[in-house]
Amino acid sequence: MSSPIACVTGGTGFLATELIAQLLKRGYRVRTTVRSLANKNVACLQALPGASVSLELHEADLLKQGTFDECMVGAEYVFHTASPFVTAGITNPQAQLYAPALDGTRNVFGSIARSIQESGVRPRVVFTSSVAAIFGRAADKPADQSFDEDDWNTSSCAEGNPPNDGIDLYRYSKLIAEKEAWALAEAQRIDMSSICPSFIVGPPRGAHSASESLRYMREALEGEVLPHRPETPLIDVRDCAQCHIAAAETPAAAKLRFITSSEWPVARSAVLRALQAKYGQTLQLMDDGEPPEPASSRKIFRSKTMPLLGVTLRDPIESLLDMAEAMLRLGAVKPKMNSATK
Repeated sequence: MSSPIACVTGGTGFLATELIAQLLKRGYRVRTTVRSLANKNVACLQALPGASVSLELHEADLLKQGTFDECMVGAEYVFHTASPFVTAGITNPQAQLYAPALDGTRNVFGSIARSIQESGVRPRVVFTSSVAAIFGRAADKPADQSFDEDDWNTSSCAEGNPPNDGIDLYRYSKLIAEKEAWALAEAQRIDMSSICPSFIVGPPRGAHSASESLRYMREALEGEVLPHRPETPLIDVRDCAQCHIAAAETPAAAKLRFITSSEWPVARSAVLRALQAKYGQTLQLMDDGEPPEPASSRKIFRSKTMPLLGVTLRDPIESLLDMAEAMLRLGAVKPKMNSATK
């Protein structure tokens, strides 16, 4: 019996690269799409263990119908991870966020439909959404309640929200894309699961210079006190990728959503103090002076469905320290050294 074929869209992304690495390790034949084979991060994919034998790269554009066809034909599993993650410098939300997220989803499902016609293979689909599709603001629910997979974001981009709120614009793009994916999956009789991660951290497989996730850690290691993301729930990239695969391989996961996240938000002070404890003697790091307790005592997420996947999530601080170590090793940051260690 030949190895199953998995298609992963957006292969050079932070999550997608880890997902591909895990799929290859599990013996899948993997096809992945990239916007350009000239992308510098393609080399990272080609260097993954097993890639020389079991990985194919295809160029595809979220906005161009039919460009995913070649990758999809005969694939038994499809992981749609490709979508813009932009929260700042948004001047045209339609072009920068909504069109790639929504039209990209439609184009991927169009290619799946044509693949089914051509090959007769009806794939299991795992759609990468976000907790951004679950909620817009913590105040969307009473303070004594947590968000779960039954919730949908009802506040982002609602009337009265600032039109230049980049976080809300991004959240809205994830909301409309996931809802469209569910509608298309139902229309095409496709078994789909959606994964709703919070902010993804953990050790990268490559430098991924444009990644929002790596920017978060880069700022901390380079001595920034007030980053663009002061506190947030977190998920390790390795755990998130494992959840994608578990959702694909678990029949009972079909038609379900999965929140992959720490239950509490992680305070930036806790991140800075953990880095100080490990690297403070060698690197010039900042400490904002606040105690390292969680930013909120509220359990913001309580997943109903995650036990089905059988994945134990790492502690966020462990993930962040692993991330820092990997980024320093890869030369993805330019930290300031203490004078005594230069």
